[in-house]
Amino acid sequence: MSNIDGNDTVLDMKISNLQENIQIKNYKVSGTLKYVENFTKFNESNPAEQKGNFLAIHFDDTDTREVECKLEPSYSAKKGYVKLDEDGIFIAKVASNDQKILVKINGKEVTPLSLTNLELKQKGQ
Repeated sequence: MSNIDGNDTVLDMKISNLQENIQIKNYKVSGTLKYVENFTKFNESNPAEQKGNFLAIHFDDTDTREVECKLEPSYSAKKGYVKLDEDGIFIAKVASNDQKILVKINGKEVTPLSLTNLELKQKGQ
């Protein structure tokens, strides 16, 4: 797992517009999630899902192993595990830093990622 370069783009959104200083160490994610509006590509059919705090992380070697992720608890319309494609990027709308990311690799659950060290910016911050 790794953070994504701020100059990269996911779902037509530049990573640096979503987050900054994201680090993953000892199954804990730290850094800042910016408040975003009009992130239409995240969920084009539900405007309520297009604003808030979003986390994008990269899982290595998804071309050679099956990786599935889900946010728990999920307050989003998107529930359940999401199978990552070859780019290995998981993106989630984070409502609270008491959530965690559950991960399965080749069908087996691994240590979840804690989000307690994330700072979630509010609108206007």
